Amino acid sequence: MTSERFKGYLTAEPRDATYRALLQNIARYSTSASLVARPEFGLSSEGEKIVRELTPWRRSVRTVSSWPGTRLLEGGTAELQTYEVHRESLELLQRAVPGLFGWIEGYPEDLAFYRADGSVILWSVAHEAEGELEVDSEEKDCLMQASGFDVCIVWRATGDQAR
Repeated sequence: MTSERFKGYLTAEPRDATYRALLQNIARYSTSASLVARPEFGLSSEGEKIVRELTPWRRSVRTVSSWPGTRLLEGGTAELQTYEVHRESLELLQRAVPGLFGWIEGYPEDLAFYRADGSVILWSVAHEAEGELEVDSEEKDCLMQASGFDVCIVWRATGDQAR
């Protein structure tokens, strides 16, 4: 069975109930999520607390120079922390910040979600106020049934077919 692919470009920050609903719906299709820690920025005590609270669901920590939506200049590195998407880890991500672009300034940055095959379903670059969804028609339909998304996402068909 094939399904058309779509990119959803965020035109506004999903905040509060819309942010929580976005994560809840994305989690239906995700097995892991990631956040980035950049040593030169450090974490606030609240940011450190969130990282500690997410520890039971941590799958890996890798030093990287790129992650979804970002490629650092030559020689730059960051710590990509990947977590299992589970009811409790999702609740922590939903309540930690008020919106998708709140993952900045003292917090780990750039929340992203991944499918079981490792493909990205949602990425964000908080300091640029950018984010994008990469979904098939079923995933798009699910997202559009949740309230609030129609005012913050513009959809474009990519022309690719998923199998």
